[in-house]
Parts: sequence; C-alpha cells; structure tokens
Amino acid sequence: MIKNYCKYQARTKFLKFLQKIKLNIRNFYLISFFGNFYIAFFKIAI
Repeated sequence: MIKNYCKYQARTKFLKFLQKIKLNIRNFYLISFFGNFYIAFFKIAI
C-alpha cells in the first residue's frame, strides 16, 4: 500500500516535471519566434 503510494507520488511528480519542461520548451519557442519576428520587423523598419 505505502510502496504503491510512493510509486504513485513519484510518477505524478515526474509527470508534472515533464509538463513543466514541455511548457518551458513551448514558451522558449514562442519567445524565440517572436524575438526573430521583432528583429526582422525592426530591420525592415530601420
């Protein structure tokens, strides 16, 4: 019972950790995409 609970806790923590990484990766891609977009925009504007 306790062993299963620990396993469950570890798995949920791991899944949350993975979700966090996925979010960070997605945010990184969004930031880099918009960053490149702004750089291109400013190059055109200047």
